[in-house]
Amino acid sequence: MLPGVRAALLAGLLTLPSSSLGQAPRQWVVVLSSGGPRAGDWGGAVESAVRALAGGGVAVLSAAESRSLFLERASSEAAPIDRSAVNEIARVVDSLTLNAAMRRQRAALRDMQELELLIGPGYESLNREAQTARLIQNGCLQFVRSLLEAGDRARAREQAMRCLNLVPDIEPDPEEHPPPVIGFLAEVRAELRVTARASLRIESDTAGCTVYLNGRRQGRTPLDLPALVAGEYRVQVECEGDEPGRVHRRVLGAEQARIYVDTRLDHALATSSVLSLRYPDRDHEETNRLGDVRQISRTLGAATAVALTPMDGQRARLDRIDVETGAVVASVIASVEPDLSFVRGQVGRAVEALVAGRSVDVSATPPAPIETWTPPIGPAASIALPAPSPAERMPAAPPASEQEDAPRPSAAGWILGIGGVATLGAGWVLYQPVYAPVSATIAVGVAGGVLATLSLPFLLPRSRAWVPIWSWIAGVGGVGLAALGAWELQFDGACSVELRDGRCSMVWRSRNLSALLFSTAAPLVATPIVYLIRGPEPDRASLSLDIGRGHAALAATGRF
Repeated sequence: MLPGVRAALLAGLLTLPSSSLGQAPRQWVVVLSSGGPRAGDWGGAVESAVRALAGGGVAVLSAAESRSLFLERASSEAAPIDRSAVNEIARVVDSLTLNAAMRRQRAALRDMQELELLIGPGYESLNREAQTARLIQNGCLQFVRSLLEAGDRARAREQAMRCLNLVPDIEPDPEEHPPPVIGFLAEVRAELRVTARASLRIESDTAGCTVYLNGRRQGRTPLDLPALVAGEYRVQVECEGDEPGRVHRRVLGAEQARIYVDTRLDHALATSSVLSLRYPDRDHEETNRLGDVRQISRTLGAATAVALTPMDGQRARLDRIDVETGAVVASVIASVEPDLSFVRGQVGRAVEALVAGRSVDVSATPPAPIETWTPPIGPAASIALPAPSPAERMPAAPPASEQEDAPRPSAAGWILGIGGVATLGAGWVLYQPVYAPVSATIAVGVAGGVLATLSLPFLLPRSRAWVPIWSWIAGVGGVGLAALGAWELQFDGACSVELRDGRCSMVWRSRNLSALLFSTAAPLVATPIVYLIRGPEPDRASLSLDIGRGHAALAATGRF
């Protein structure tokens, strides 16, 4: 192919429309904002404004696209409980139980697929009732039973983890499931305690709000959930307790994550038809809408927002907002038709003014300049600051004093530490330079060193520095003791007292001394190593004991 032809084809490909190579970035979004008696179905006005902006050459998200994208990236309204769906779930679980007992794997698989379809849209609402949550759990575990009966332990493990994800806090009823299923679930739980697992920290603008995870109540904000199975979780935070909170979805892997919920914004958000903000009165709207519109626009990835605010039944105001700076660039007032779409002749002039950055009332004859809307000074200034993203990684866990039910792993550390120091001290008491009980001294000293070293991840204080200076000093001291122990080891078996005839009356035993020096050095050398591994402000470590029918497991978890 000739070079000129090749270059021409390449240039043509680079200039293809966005519909051919992918959707071009859209930078504007229209958000409906209403308050008090003016709140209503102004979706027609939003659609009319979007069409006018697009016709004026502006890259803008349609009403359907902005709503869909927000539901995907941020939150959705809680699904109502459908009583007919609960009855269907009970029917499917009965069928699944029968098919699992009769070892009809294909029929059990079909039942499980149907159960997932039934609960998928809103199991966070279904799980609010303990009886329905247990019903869902029973169906899920019946499919685990079916897989175990078929000898497919790998898929059974995956399904068991799905069951722990669906209903995270209810223990299975031994009368509903045979011992192999209960034992297998306990085995999966014990395995998860010693392998990578998900953890989630949930915060809200108001502390002390109730947290629901997949519909199950877990505690109050701020709340740490340190031992979760990987998968999708649906988080709701409710401060008032009179209505279900918005559902914030988050898919967790073997990671530590954080969700911040602005409950005030959640109460104002409406996504049933178009993406909108609905406030109880005009004062709340004027105070909060600038910050709320900016936060919504950030979530959608928009650089410019148009806040559409009904003024009365005949007019609406359009405010162009720079999302990055929070500046209101221009304000336009236009008239609407009875169906609440903008008057055709006026909407074009309104778009021209917004794009040009001019503030004008196009509903007046002739159009008249107006003042650009100015948000109130005070609360809006703080609200307009960037809020933490739902996808933001979780910071270090807060002190235990901030949580009533926070785990306290330091007790295990004190037990290990005191035991280690006492045992190591006993080794030094047993030590004698000659004819010493070598085996006893070494065994006791090594045991003390091991226990003291194991206690470090639980007892060492958190530090903002990666490795504190004092830990390096301890490490250098430990290296010195270890070097002394290595030097002493070369004299093991040497004669301490030699008689005149050349015979040795006392032999120097330095193996026990070397062992004690090495054991004492171990926790000192490990101190900076622990800080190097855990990093600044590490997460909590914890010991957990799981005892069940036919099994027992001791697990140490956390970052060390």
